[in-house]
Amino acid sequence: MKCGTTELFLENFHRSTCPIAFHCHEKRLLLRQVCDTMPGGAWHVNDPKNYPPPKTTVLTKMEELIHHFIIHTAGLKAPVGEVYFGAENPKGELGFYIYSKGGGTPYRLKIRSPSFINLSILPKLLPGHMMSDRPGFRCGRIGFGRLAQRVANH
Repeated sequence: MKCGTTELFLENFHRSTCPIAFHCHEKRLLLRQVCDTMPGGAWHVNDPKNYPPPKTTVLTKMEELIHHFIIHTAGLKAPVGEVYFGAENPKGELGFYIYSKGGGTPYRLKIRSPSFINLSILPKLLPGHMMSDRPGFRCGRIGFGRLAQRVANH
């Protein structure tokens, strides 16, 4: 088999697009399953202070418009305390740390993107090499946009 730049490009292209197509298909099946098994009726909390009013009443009643404006500008009243929530995604764990003193906005919010922590393994994966030496680095699925944002903030 001849290993030229075209073959290498196609190999990297298929490595990156085939999993994406597979995940899209799996997500569609999962969403269909959720929609089929979801019970009927209201899906939101029945508390008017924590849920915006319906759009039809917002456009016709002044009180509903004010309530809608307050919820979307001041935010919901969060309880005092702290919480960490980690959600698994294809690139690793996406973490959210929220510390609240009460009120509509958090006192501290820290988002831990998986891309930055994933780069710590590169010295062991590529000993003696630089990232640019590895062909097809796109297949590593590392989001450099978030990484560049994190480096610029420090």
